[in-house]
Amino acid sequence: MGSTRPVTRQGGLPPGPALPPVAQLLRYAARPEGWLRRCGARYGDTFTLRVATLGTVVFFTDEETTRAIISGDPKIYHASEINMVELMPIVGPHSSFTLDEGAHARSRQLLSPFFGRDRSRDSGDMVEEVALREVGSWPRGRPFALRPHMQDLTLQVMLRVTFGDDVAPRLAELARAITRMVESGTLVLPLPALRRDLGPWSPWGRFVRARARVDALVYSMIDERRAARHSAGRADVLSRLATVTDGNGDRLSRKEIRDHVVTVLIAGLETTSTALSWTFHELARDPAAQRRVRAERAGGEDAYAKAVVKESLRLHPPVLVGPVPMVTDDVTLKGFRIPAGTFVTPGTTLIHHDPENYPDPDRFLPDRFLNASPPAHRYLPYGWGPHRCVGANLASIEMERVLGAVLERVTVAPTTPKPEPGVIRYVTCAPKNGARVVAEPAPR
Repeated sequence: MGSTRPVTRQGGLPPGPALPPVAQLLRYAARPEGWLRRCGARYGDTFTLRVATLGTVVFFTDEETTRAIISGDPKIYHASEINMVELMPIVGPHSSFTLDEGAHARSRQLLSPFFGRDRSRDSGDMVEEVALREVGSWPRGRPFALRPHMQDLTLQVMLRVTFGDDVAPRLAELARAITRMVESGTLVLPLPALRRDLGPWSPWGRFVRARARVDALVYSMIDERRAARHSAGRADVLSRLATVTDGNGDRLSRKEIRDHVVTVLIAGLETTSTALSWTFHELARDPAAQRRVRAERAGGEDAYAKAVVKESLRLHPPVLVGPVPMVTDDVTLKGFRIPAGTFVTPGTTLIHHDPENYPDPDRFLPDRFLNASPPAHRYLPYGWGPHRCVGANLASIEMERVLGAVLERVTVAPTTPKPEPGVIRYVTCAPKNGARVVAEPAPR
């Protein structure tokens, strides 16, 4: 992809920038998409980054090597290792994000029944109810950042999927606690050196206390659900986890349930809210696309809305390069000997911007997905292989229903003609200014 310059191989790994690891981390944090694409333009479809707090990461974007990584042995390609730094303090050791091999498979088996396509489709009316209530709170005629509103919206959806519709007062308190936990962790989670509790006003101290409040609320609801007589008949995630037993007839521990519940909430909050923010960021610059979504919805159709969602996820995958497995043994990929302990990844955002896969790749063109499926192994917004997002079906349906509900009520316009660059916000790449728009009432 792109032109390449002659480079010298060092240490047997593919070439890459010679900047110090701290500088590479700062480049990635400040302009992640631009940095990765500059590396791809200079070094071609295979290059190595050395990133402070993480280690050595080798990117492969050619189709053959991408297939090899995606179909690789889970015993060799451990996708959880990279999550130990930023995610472990929030989601815990029993999360599917921090497990591999058999333990990871068992974790997915517990959660996957809640996120099948039919089950996710059944949540559509609830999603629209939340979306319509949220869009009613947006200001009209003046600029505002969409991302905080999308975070509120997606968190409300995930709370109801996880705990049910009948505990609304508790969910409002839990929503505030989760928001405080995520916000307080944004600075300290990527930087382990800052993890010193120097009191409630220190960065790590704020995070630890915010997490403790989330845990207290979640554990209280676990205990209540286990004590309830009819929990086994409920459809929410918590009720299943509170009553399910393993192959030996043993119930999950409170800590295991807590980790699964927080994983579901955090995954749904960060990725889907960021994806929705990017979607409206693009639609704000495309009034014709807004009109098509609105007209299609009036006719009871949704094919174009689905295409809009797919194209937005192609152009702006919320997680630019995940999963990023660490190899547990030496492997050979594309002729390079990759030593154990090295991270490897198909560069999702680079694959999504390859003109051989997607002509005119920098343009927002939903029509490319109207009558065509994405190329195999060349469309990876939800990850891949055994670590593909377990909630992908719900996320897509949620985005489609939010899109229709919002555009039925308002039109959105950009505050500036120049698009916002992406920056790293916790684990996602989000619009730098929060996707600022101006909303006006939709035409009747």
